[in-house]
Amino acid sequence: MAVSRTVLGNFDVWLVDANRGIPARFTFEPTVEGMGVWSPDGNRLVFPSLRSGSGGLFERASSDAGDERVLLEGFATPLSWSSDGRFLLYTRTDPAGGADLWAIGLNDRKSIPVITTTADQSSGEFSPDGRWLMYESNESGRFEVYIQDFPELGGKWQISNAGGRQPRWRRDGTEVYYVASDGRLMAVPITTRVDARTLDFGAPIPLFVPRLASRANVVPGRPQYAVGPDGRSLLNTVVEDTAAAPITVVVNWMQTLSGR
Repeated sequence: MAVSRTVLGNFDVWLVDANRGIPARFTFEPTVEGMGVWSPDGNRLVFPSLRSGSGGLFERASSDAGDERVLLEGFATPLSWSSDGRFLLYTRTDPAGGADLWAIGLNDRKSIPVITTTADQSSGEFSPDGRWLMYESNESGRFEVYIQDFPELGGKWQISNAGGRQPRWRRDGTEVYYVASDGRLMAVPITTRVDARTLDFGAPIPLFVPRLASRANVVPGRPQYAVGPDGRSLLNTVVEDTAAAPITVVVNWMQTLSGR
């Protein structure tokens, strides 16, 4: 697992062995380096860094071997790597508008606009087959979840029906998830018609309230949970502070020792 971790006030990318639970530091620059995105084969990681002052996206082997390369200059948040390895989806803020979705070609390093409007678009993720793109947008006045074609931007469907954020695909493509406006995690069954150009959706099903973390140090524009191949979720959740044990103060304790 790639996680964003703060140690002694420094934000870095750490890799956690899922079997042993042992974290290993992946980035070492004395500046902010945020959440990474895995390549489809798990051999490489793209992460944002402010080391150049204006920020950028950097790519490095997950084994930490080999050279590091700059994919993009300027502050951006990586979101999703397409299953065919061709595109990396990221978000950046337009000073004249809101947050926009862009994609960069991993071969030619050319950026192409995906969804650029005056609204805010974020939390984008490619479908497991790379055919679709799911994201959140407040174009209607509140955040809802949408799916549309990719890379040809044709058909578009609204998935949530009463507000939704932080969308995620199930790894087998049979369900999508999002966090409703009341805080519940919702599941929506999804199927692709035989024409491979149209999607069918079931009614949103409430699962549970995940109580996701929302502190200042979480990565903006990125869902705070991940979904495994079996539909189980890994959550960045709020942990309640344990109540401190009461302190008992005994006065005149010397009298107790002397029997008086």
